[in-house]
Amino acid sequence: MSSKSGGAMRPLKQYTEGSFQFSIPDQVYQFLNILCETSSKKSWSTEDAQLFLHEFVEGNGIIRLRDAIRFPIDSSRSWSFQRGYVPIFVYITSESVIKKALHADINKLYGVIHNNFKAIRDTIETHMPRLIEARSFKDGHKPLSGRVLFKAMFSALYEYVVRFKSAVSDPDVRKLVERLAGWFDIWAVGLSSKPPFDDECVRFETYQKESIIENIDNDKERLLSFIKEPDARNVDRGTNRQEITEGLVANLQRILDNEGPGNLRKAGPRHDNDHVKIQDIGVAPTPDELLCEEDPYLPGNLFEAPHNLEPRSVKRLFDIQFRLLREEMMAPVQTAVQCVVSDLKKPTSVPTLLSNLIRDGGGRYRTPDAQDSVIFSVFTNVTFQPLSLDTRGLSLGVEFDAPPGDAQSEIVETRVAYWERIATKRLTQGALVALIWKDQNGKIDTYIGTITSSSFDLVATARHSSDRISIKVSFFDPAAELRVLHILQNRRGTYGTRVLIEAPVFYEGVRPFLEALQRNPDGLPFLNYLRHQSRKELQQMAIRAPSYSTAPGFSFDLKDLFPPDANIQSLSLNTSSVNSINGARSSLLRGSRLDPSQVDAVVDSLTREL
Repeated sequence: MSSKSGGAMRPLKQYTEGSFQFSIPDQVYQFLNILCETSSKKSWSTEDAQLFLHEFVEGNGIIRLRDAIRFPIDSSRSWSFQRGYVPIFVYITSESVIKKALHADINKLYGVIHNNFKAIRDTIETHMPRLIEARSFKDGHKPLSGRVLFKAMFSALYEYVVRFKSAVSDPDVRKLVERLAGWFDIWAVGLSSKPPFDDECVRFETYQKESIIENIDNDKERLLSFIKEPDARNVDRGTNRQEITEGLVANLQRILDNEGPGNLRKAGPRHDNDHVKIQDIGVAPTPDELLCEEDPYLPGNLFEAPHNLEPRSVKRLFDIQFRLLREEMMAPVQTAVQCVVSDLKKPTSVPTLLSNLIRDGGGRYRTPDAQDSVIFSVFTNVTFQPLSLDTRGLSLGVEFDAPPGDAQSEIVETRVAYWERIATKRLTQGALVALIWKDQNGKIDTYIGTITSSSFDLVATARHSSDRISIKVSFFDPAAELRVLHILQNRRGTYGTRVLIEAPVFYEGVRPFLEALQRNPDGLPFLNYLRHQSRKELQQMAIRAPSYSTAPGFSFDLKDLFPPDANIQSLSLNTSSVNSINGARSSLLRGSRLDPSQVDAVVDSLTREL
C-alpha cells in the first residue's frame, strides 16, 4: 500500500479493531466523516484509491460500514439521519470509489447495501417524511442541501441496481425509488414556492437552481427507467403515424406479432442464438444460427415502428442498433457457410464451385447471387497441429494448402512478398473463420473461431514451405478441440473433407461495438437527443448548454477573440442567460477578429452541448 492510502487508513484504525463496536452516535458520525474526507482527496492516484478500498473491504472496515447502516435499527439512542446516513451514500458514490476502485471491491462494498437493504429502506422511510414535512434537511445548526442528499441517494441506488440484477425486480426497491422520486419533486418545487424550502439552493440564481434540478432529475429518471418493469408486448399504438404509410406500419406490426425475436415468435426461437434480450445473444454466430434458413428479426429503425420495448426508451434504441449492426456482420458470413455446406451435401459426381476450389488447392469463392454476391477465401486440405497456450488463450494449429499463384512459388522471396502484401487483408489476427467438416458418413459440422496468430507468424510459415500454410485458431466450441485431439492421438484412418473459410467481414472491427451495445445503456451521453422521438418532438427540442457551463459562477471570457487595439478587458458569456449570449454575439460581430459565420460557430459551440 502507498504512503497516501496507508496513511488514510490510520484514522480508521480504532474503528477497524476486531473488538470495536459503535456505542454512541458520535462514533458513527466520526467514522463516516473520515470515509468522506478520504474519498475527496484530490491528490490520490487511481492506485491509491484502489489500495485503500481493497484494504477497507477485505478488513473490518466493511463490517463497521454495515454496523453504521444498522445502528439506527439496533440502537435505541437518539440519532441523526443527516449525519449518520447521508454520508454513507456520499461515500459509496464518490469518484474515488466509482471511477477509480476495482470492480470486485466496489461490488463487495455494494454487497453491504444489498444484504442490509431492508434496514436501509426502513430507516429512509422513517426519517425522510419528517424532513420533507419540516421543509428542511438541516440538523440543528448544521446545514444540508437537498442537492447533496438526492444526488447521493439516486446515484447510490442506481449503482446498486446495476450491480445486483435481482434488485431491479424487488418491489421494495421499486417502492423506495418511487417514494424518493416523489420527495425530490416536492423539494424541487419547494425551492421556488413561498415560503420556500429551507435550503441553500434558494439563494442561488434562477438559472443555477434550474441547472441543479435538471442534473438531479436526470439521475432520477435514469434510475426510474432502469427499475421499471419491462412489458415485452408493450407497443405504443396511440402514436401518430401520419407521416409514414399505414401499409408499412401494418407490415412491421405483422412481423413483430408473428416473427418477433426469440420466444416472442409464434413458432418459437429460430435457432439457439435467437433471444428477446440482446444481452442474451452471443456476439459471435453459432453453427446453428449460420445454418438457419429463417429470416432474422430486424426491427424498424423509426419512431413509429412497433417494437417490444417502450417507444422512447434507450433500451429500444440499443436493441435496434445491435440487431441491425450484427445482421450487417452476420449476413455475408451466413451466406458463405450455407453455400459451402450446400456444395458439400451434393454428390461427388456433381461439379460445384467448392469441388473446383478443392481440386485447385483453394482460392476465392464467389456466390452465384448476382445482386448480393459474397466473395470469400476457401482453404483446402486442412490438417491440425497440437494445442498451444499463449497470452491470447488456448488455440489450435491449423494447416492448409497455400492458395494457387505466388503463394506457391518455389522462390522464398516471392512467397514472402505475397504474404506480406496479403496479410493485412486476409487471415489477420482476430479474423473470424469457420472450419467446415464433412465426415465419412456425410455428416457436416461447422466450428467457428478467431485467428490468434499474427501476420508475422503467417509470413514465417511461408518461408518454410511452398505448398502449406499454418495459423493458430481459437474455436468458440470446445468440441472442436476435443475432436482434433482425438485425431492427433489416432493418426490412422481418414477423416473426410475439411475446408477452412475466412469470413468476408472483419469481426474484431465490429465486436467491441456490439458488446458495448449489450451493456447497460442508461449511461449513454446525449440520451435525450439520440433516442427515438416523433418528428414533432424533434422539431420542438431545445439543445441544452453543456453541463459544465451551467455550474454556479461559471462563464466564458471571450476577450482574446478581439484584436489587441480593441482594448477589450473582458467579455463574459453566461450560457444560462439569453441576454448574455445575445450580447456576446453582438459584441463579437462588431469588433472581433471573426467573420459572421465564425461568430455563429463559436457561440453555438460554447452554448450547445450538441
